[in-house]
Formats: sequence, C-alpha cells, structure tokens
Amino acid sequence: MASTLVYKRGAARARWGPLAVFVETPGTVWILYLTIYLAVGAFLQLTAPYTRIARFAHDWQVLTIYGCYLVPLSIFLRGRPWHRQYAYAVLAIAPVDLVGFTLGTSLAYDGNPIDRVLGVRNFTLGFVLTAAFIPLLGNLVVPRIAALLVRAGRRGPALYQ
Repeated sequence: MASTLVYKRGAARARWGPLAVFVETPGTVWILYLTIYLAVGAFLQLTAPYTRIARFAHDWQVLTIYGCYLVPLSIFLRGRPWHRQYAYAVLAIAPVDLVGFTLGTSLAYDGNPIDRVLGVRNFTLGFVLTAAFIPLLGNLVVPRIAALLVRAGRRGPALYQ
C-alpha cells in the first residue's frame, strides 16, 4: 500500500534501499524526535531513584541510548503497523538491555515492581518487553506534538505574548 510507506519515493530510496528513511527524513523531524526522546530519557533517569525500577549507571547513557539508538530505531519503524513496530523494537532492544544489565551499565533496583511481579530471574525479560513500547509510543506522540507546533506557528506571535 502506498499510504503505509515509511519514506517518500525518490533518488535516496533507489540508492539507500530501506535505509533511505534516514536520508529522506527532514532535519526538523530528527530534531523533534531528539528533543522529545532526550527529555523523556532525562526525566526517567532523574526520577529513577523515586520509581526504583532501573537506571543507567552514567547519565551520559541517556544521550547514547535515547538519542543515538532509540531515535533512529523509531524513525526507521514509523509508519509500520503497531505490532511490527513492537516486534522489531523487542528484537532491537533485547540485546542492548541484556548487555547493559550484564555489564552493570544499566542497574535494576532491588525489589522493584517488575521483580515483584515476574521474579528476579525474569527482570530483564519484563524490562525489554516494557521498553519495546518506547518506539511505538514515540511514533504516536511525536507527530501529534509536531501538529500542535504547526498549528501554534500558524497563529502567529500573539500566541507567545
């Protein structure tokens, strides 16, 4: 179906194939995704001591995981059906989380809610299955925020007075 294409047809598509989505996505879209994802990642990192589920060992990991990994993943997956976005996200996020928790660069709090429901041995599985919703949710939220910004821009400077 033409309406489900993730990227526009063009020269980049012929040259880059499925990766053309990265080349043809406008810079403003990249900036919006980066801004939203980094803000959410920073918020989750800052609230981790209070939610007591998991956190990164280092704050700079928010930039690498949310900005350099989840944003391109979300842009690659956008426009696909929700179940495909989720399935591909599970496959992409699972190795990163497994390595992160194994090496100790991602830290789970003792007695966190996932442990209490699934057990300590199933924490990483539960975390991956939960985190895999991030690209899907991002692909639902970012276009709505973009639409709000476009509408706000049409109203002119009076909006900001």
